[in-house]
Amino acid sequence: MGLFSYCFKKKRLTSSSILSHQRGLWVRSSLTQDLSGSPLPSPIDKFPFVFKHAPKAPAYSRFFPPSKDLKPLTYVFDSLQSIFATYSSYSSAEVRFGKDYWPNEFSIGATYAIGKFFQLLKEPRSRLSEIMTEDLLVLLDEYIRKDNDEPLRLQPYIRLKQVYNSKIRAVYVNFGCKDTFKCLSELEKSNVKDPRYIRIRWKTFNIGLKLTSYEKDVPSSFSGIKNLSIREMKKGVSYAVDLEIDGEFETGYFDFLDGKNENILPKIVNKEKRTIVVTFQSQHCNPACKLSVEDVYDDDELVKEGVEWKISDIDYVIFEKRLRDIENFEKG
Repeated sequence: MGLFSYCFKKKRLTSSSILSHQRGLWVRSSLTQDLSGSPLPSPIDKFPFVFKHAPKAPAYSRFFPPSKDLKPLTYVFDSLQSIFATYSSYSSAEVRFGKDYWPNEFSIGATYAIGKFFQLLKEPRSRLSEIMTEDLLVLLDEYIRKDNDEPLRLQPYIRLKQVYNSKIRAVYVNFGCKDTFKCLSELEKSNVKDPRYIRIRWKTFNIGLKLTSYEKDVPSSFSGIKNLSIREMKKGVSYAVDLEIDGEFETGYFDFLDGKNENILPKIVNKEKRTIVVTFQSQHCNPACKLSVEDVYDDDELVKEGVEWKISDIDYVIFEKRLRDIENFEKG
């Protein structure tokens, strides 16, 4: 079980338990150094999210641009496409997870997990890899302690002091083979094209395609692309969920020159009400499976498979980086 997998166990948490947990944190955080308004030292002054200097999350969901091959859809109003895609992907998640878990239990567990995530930023890289995707680990590399190393002198401090509201903003569905998605990401990052690999994007849906040895070219017709997509959709599925949280945040840093024990006090530099968007990514799984937060096997129509969530993005920082990679890739 991951470091905060228990946060998503069904019926383990309630809204009141989250609030009582926040009160407990408040008592412990009274032992802090308040440096409100003081400048942040480097490199904390460049931490990419939540801090006062970091860009705030946009007020709307972000989508990657649609694939050029989806020309017939350009005749449909963009707003109608967004509504239909959002509804379809949300409904897909409801079928996969079940109404007893989705959306309420997920939202409660994810909200609690975010608070735990910020507390765990002092942990070594190997432990953080259990709760963060590789892209997010790379982004935060200079702020994360390497295994078996001494603590970094300065490390970020973020605390979700109080939660006012949390809700699911968008659900994204990725269909295709896990290895295909890995190859596509590597090609886009390195700006190298391979005609065997194709990515079909439409709003909240993302399909990774790999042509077989007898398929030399991408189908030119919409129906051909559709048939190819249906074939690849049977090879795997994963979900990403944007959770929007309105809360009260404290930010600052730990300075390990003040001591080397685990009880070192954070220096609080800013307190503010802020809205953040945290993206949770599920593992890649068999599309014939019903994702469950419990490792239970029964006679349901779909075989249950335990789901593990990782945080993959905050405030669309990784999204913007990937968007630039995709734009450069398609220009090349």
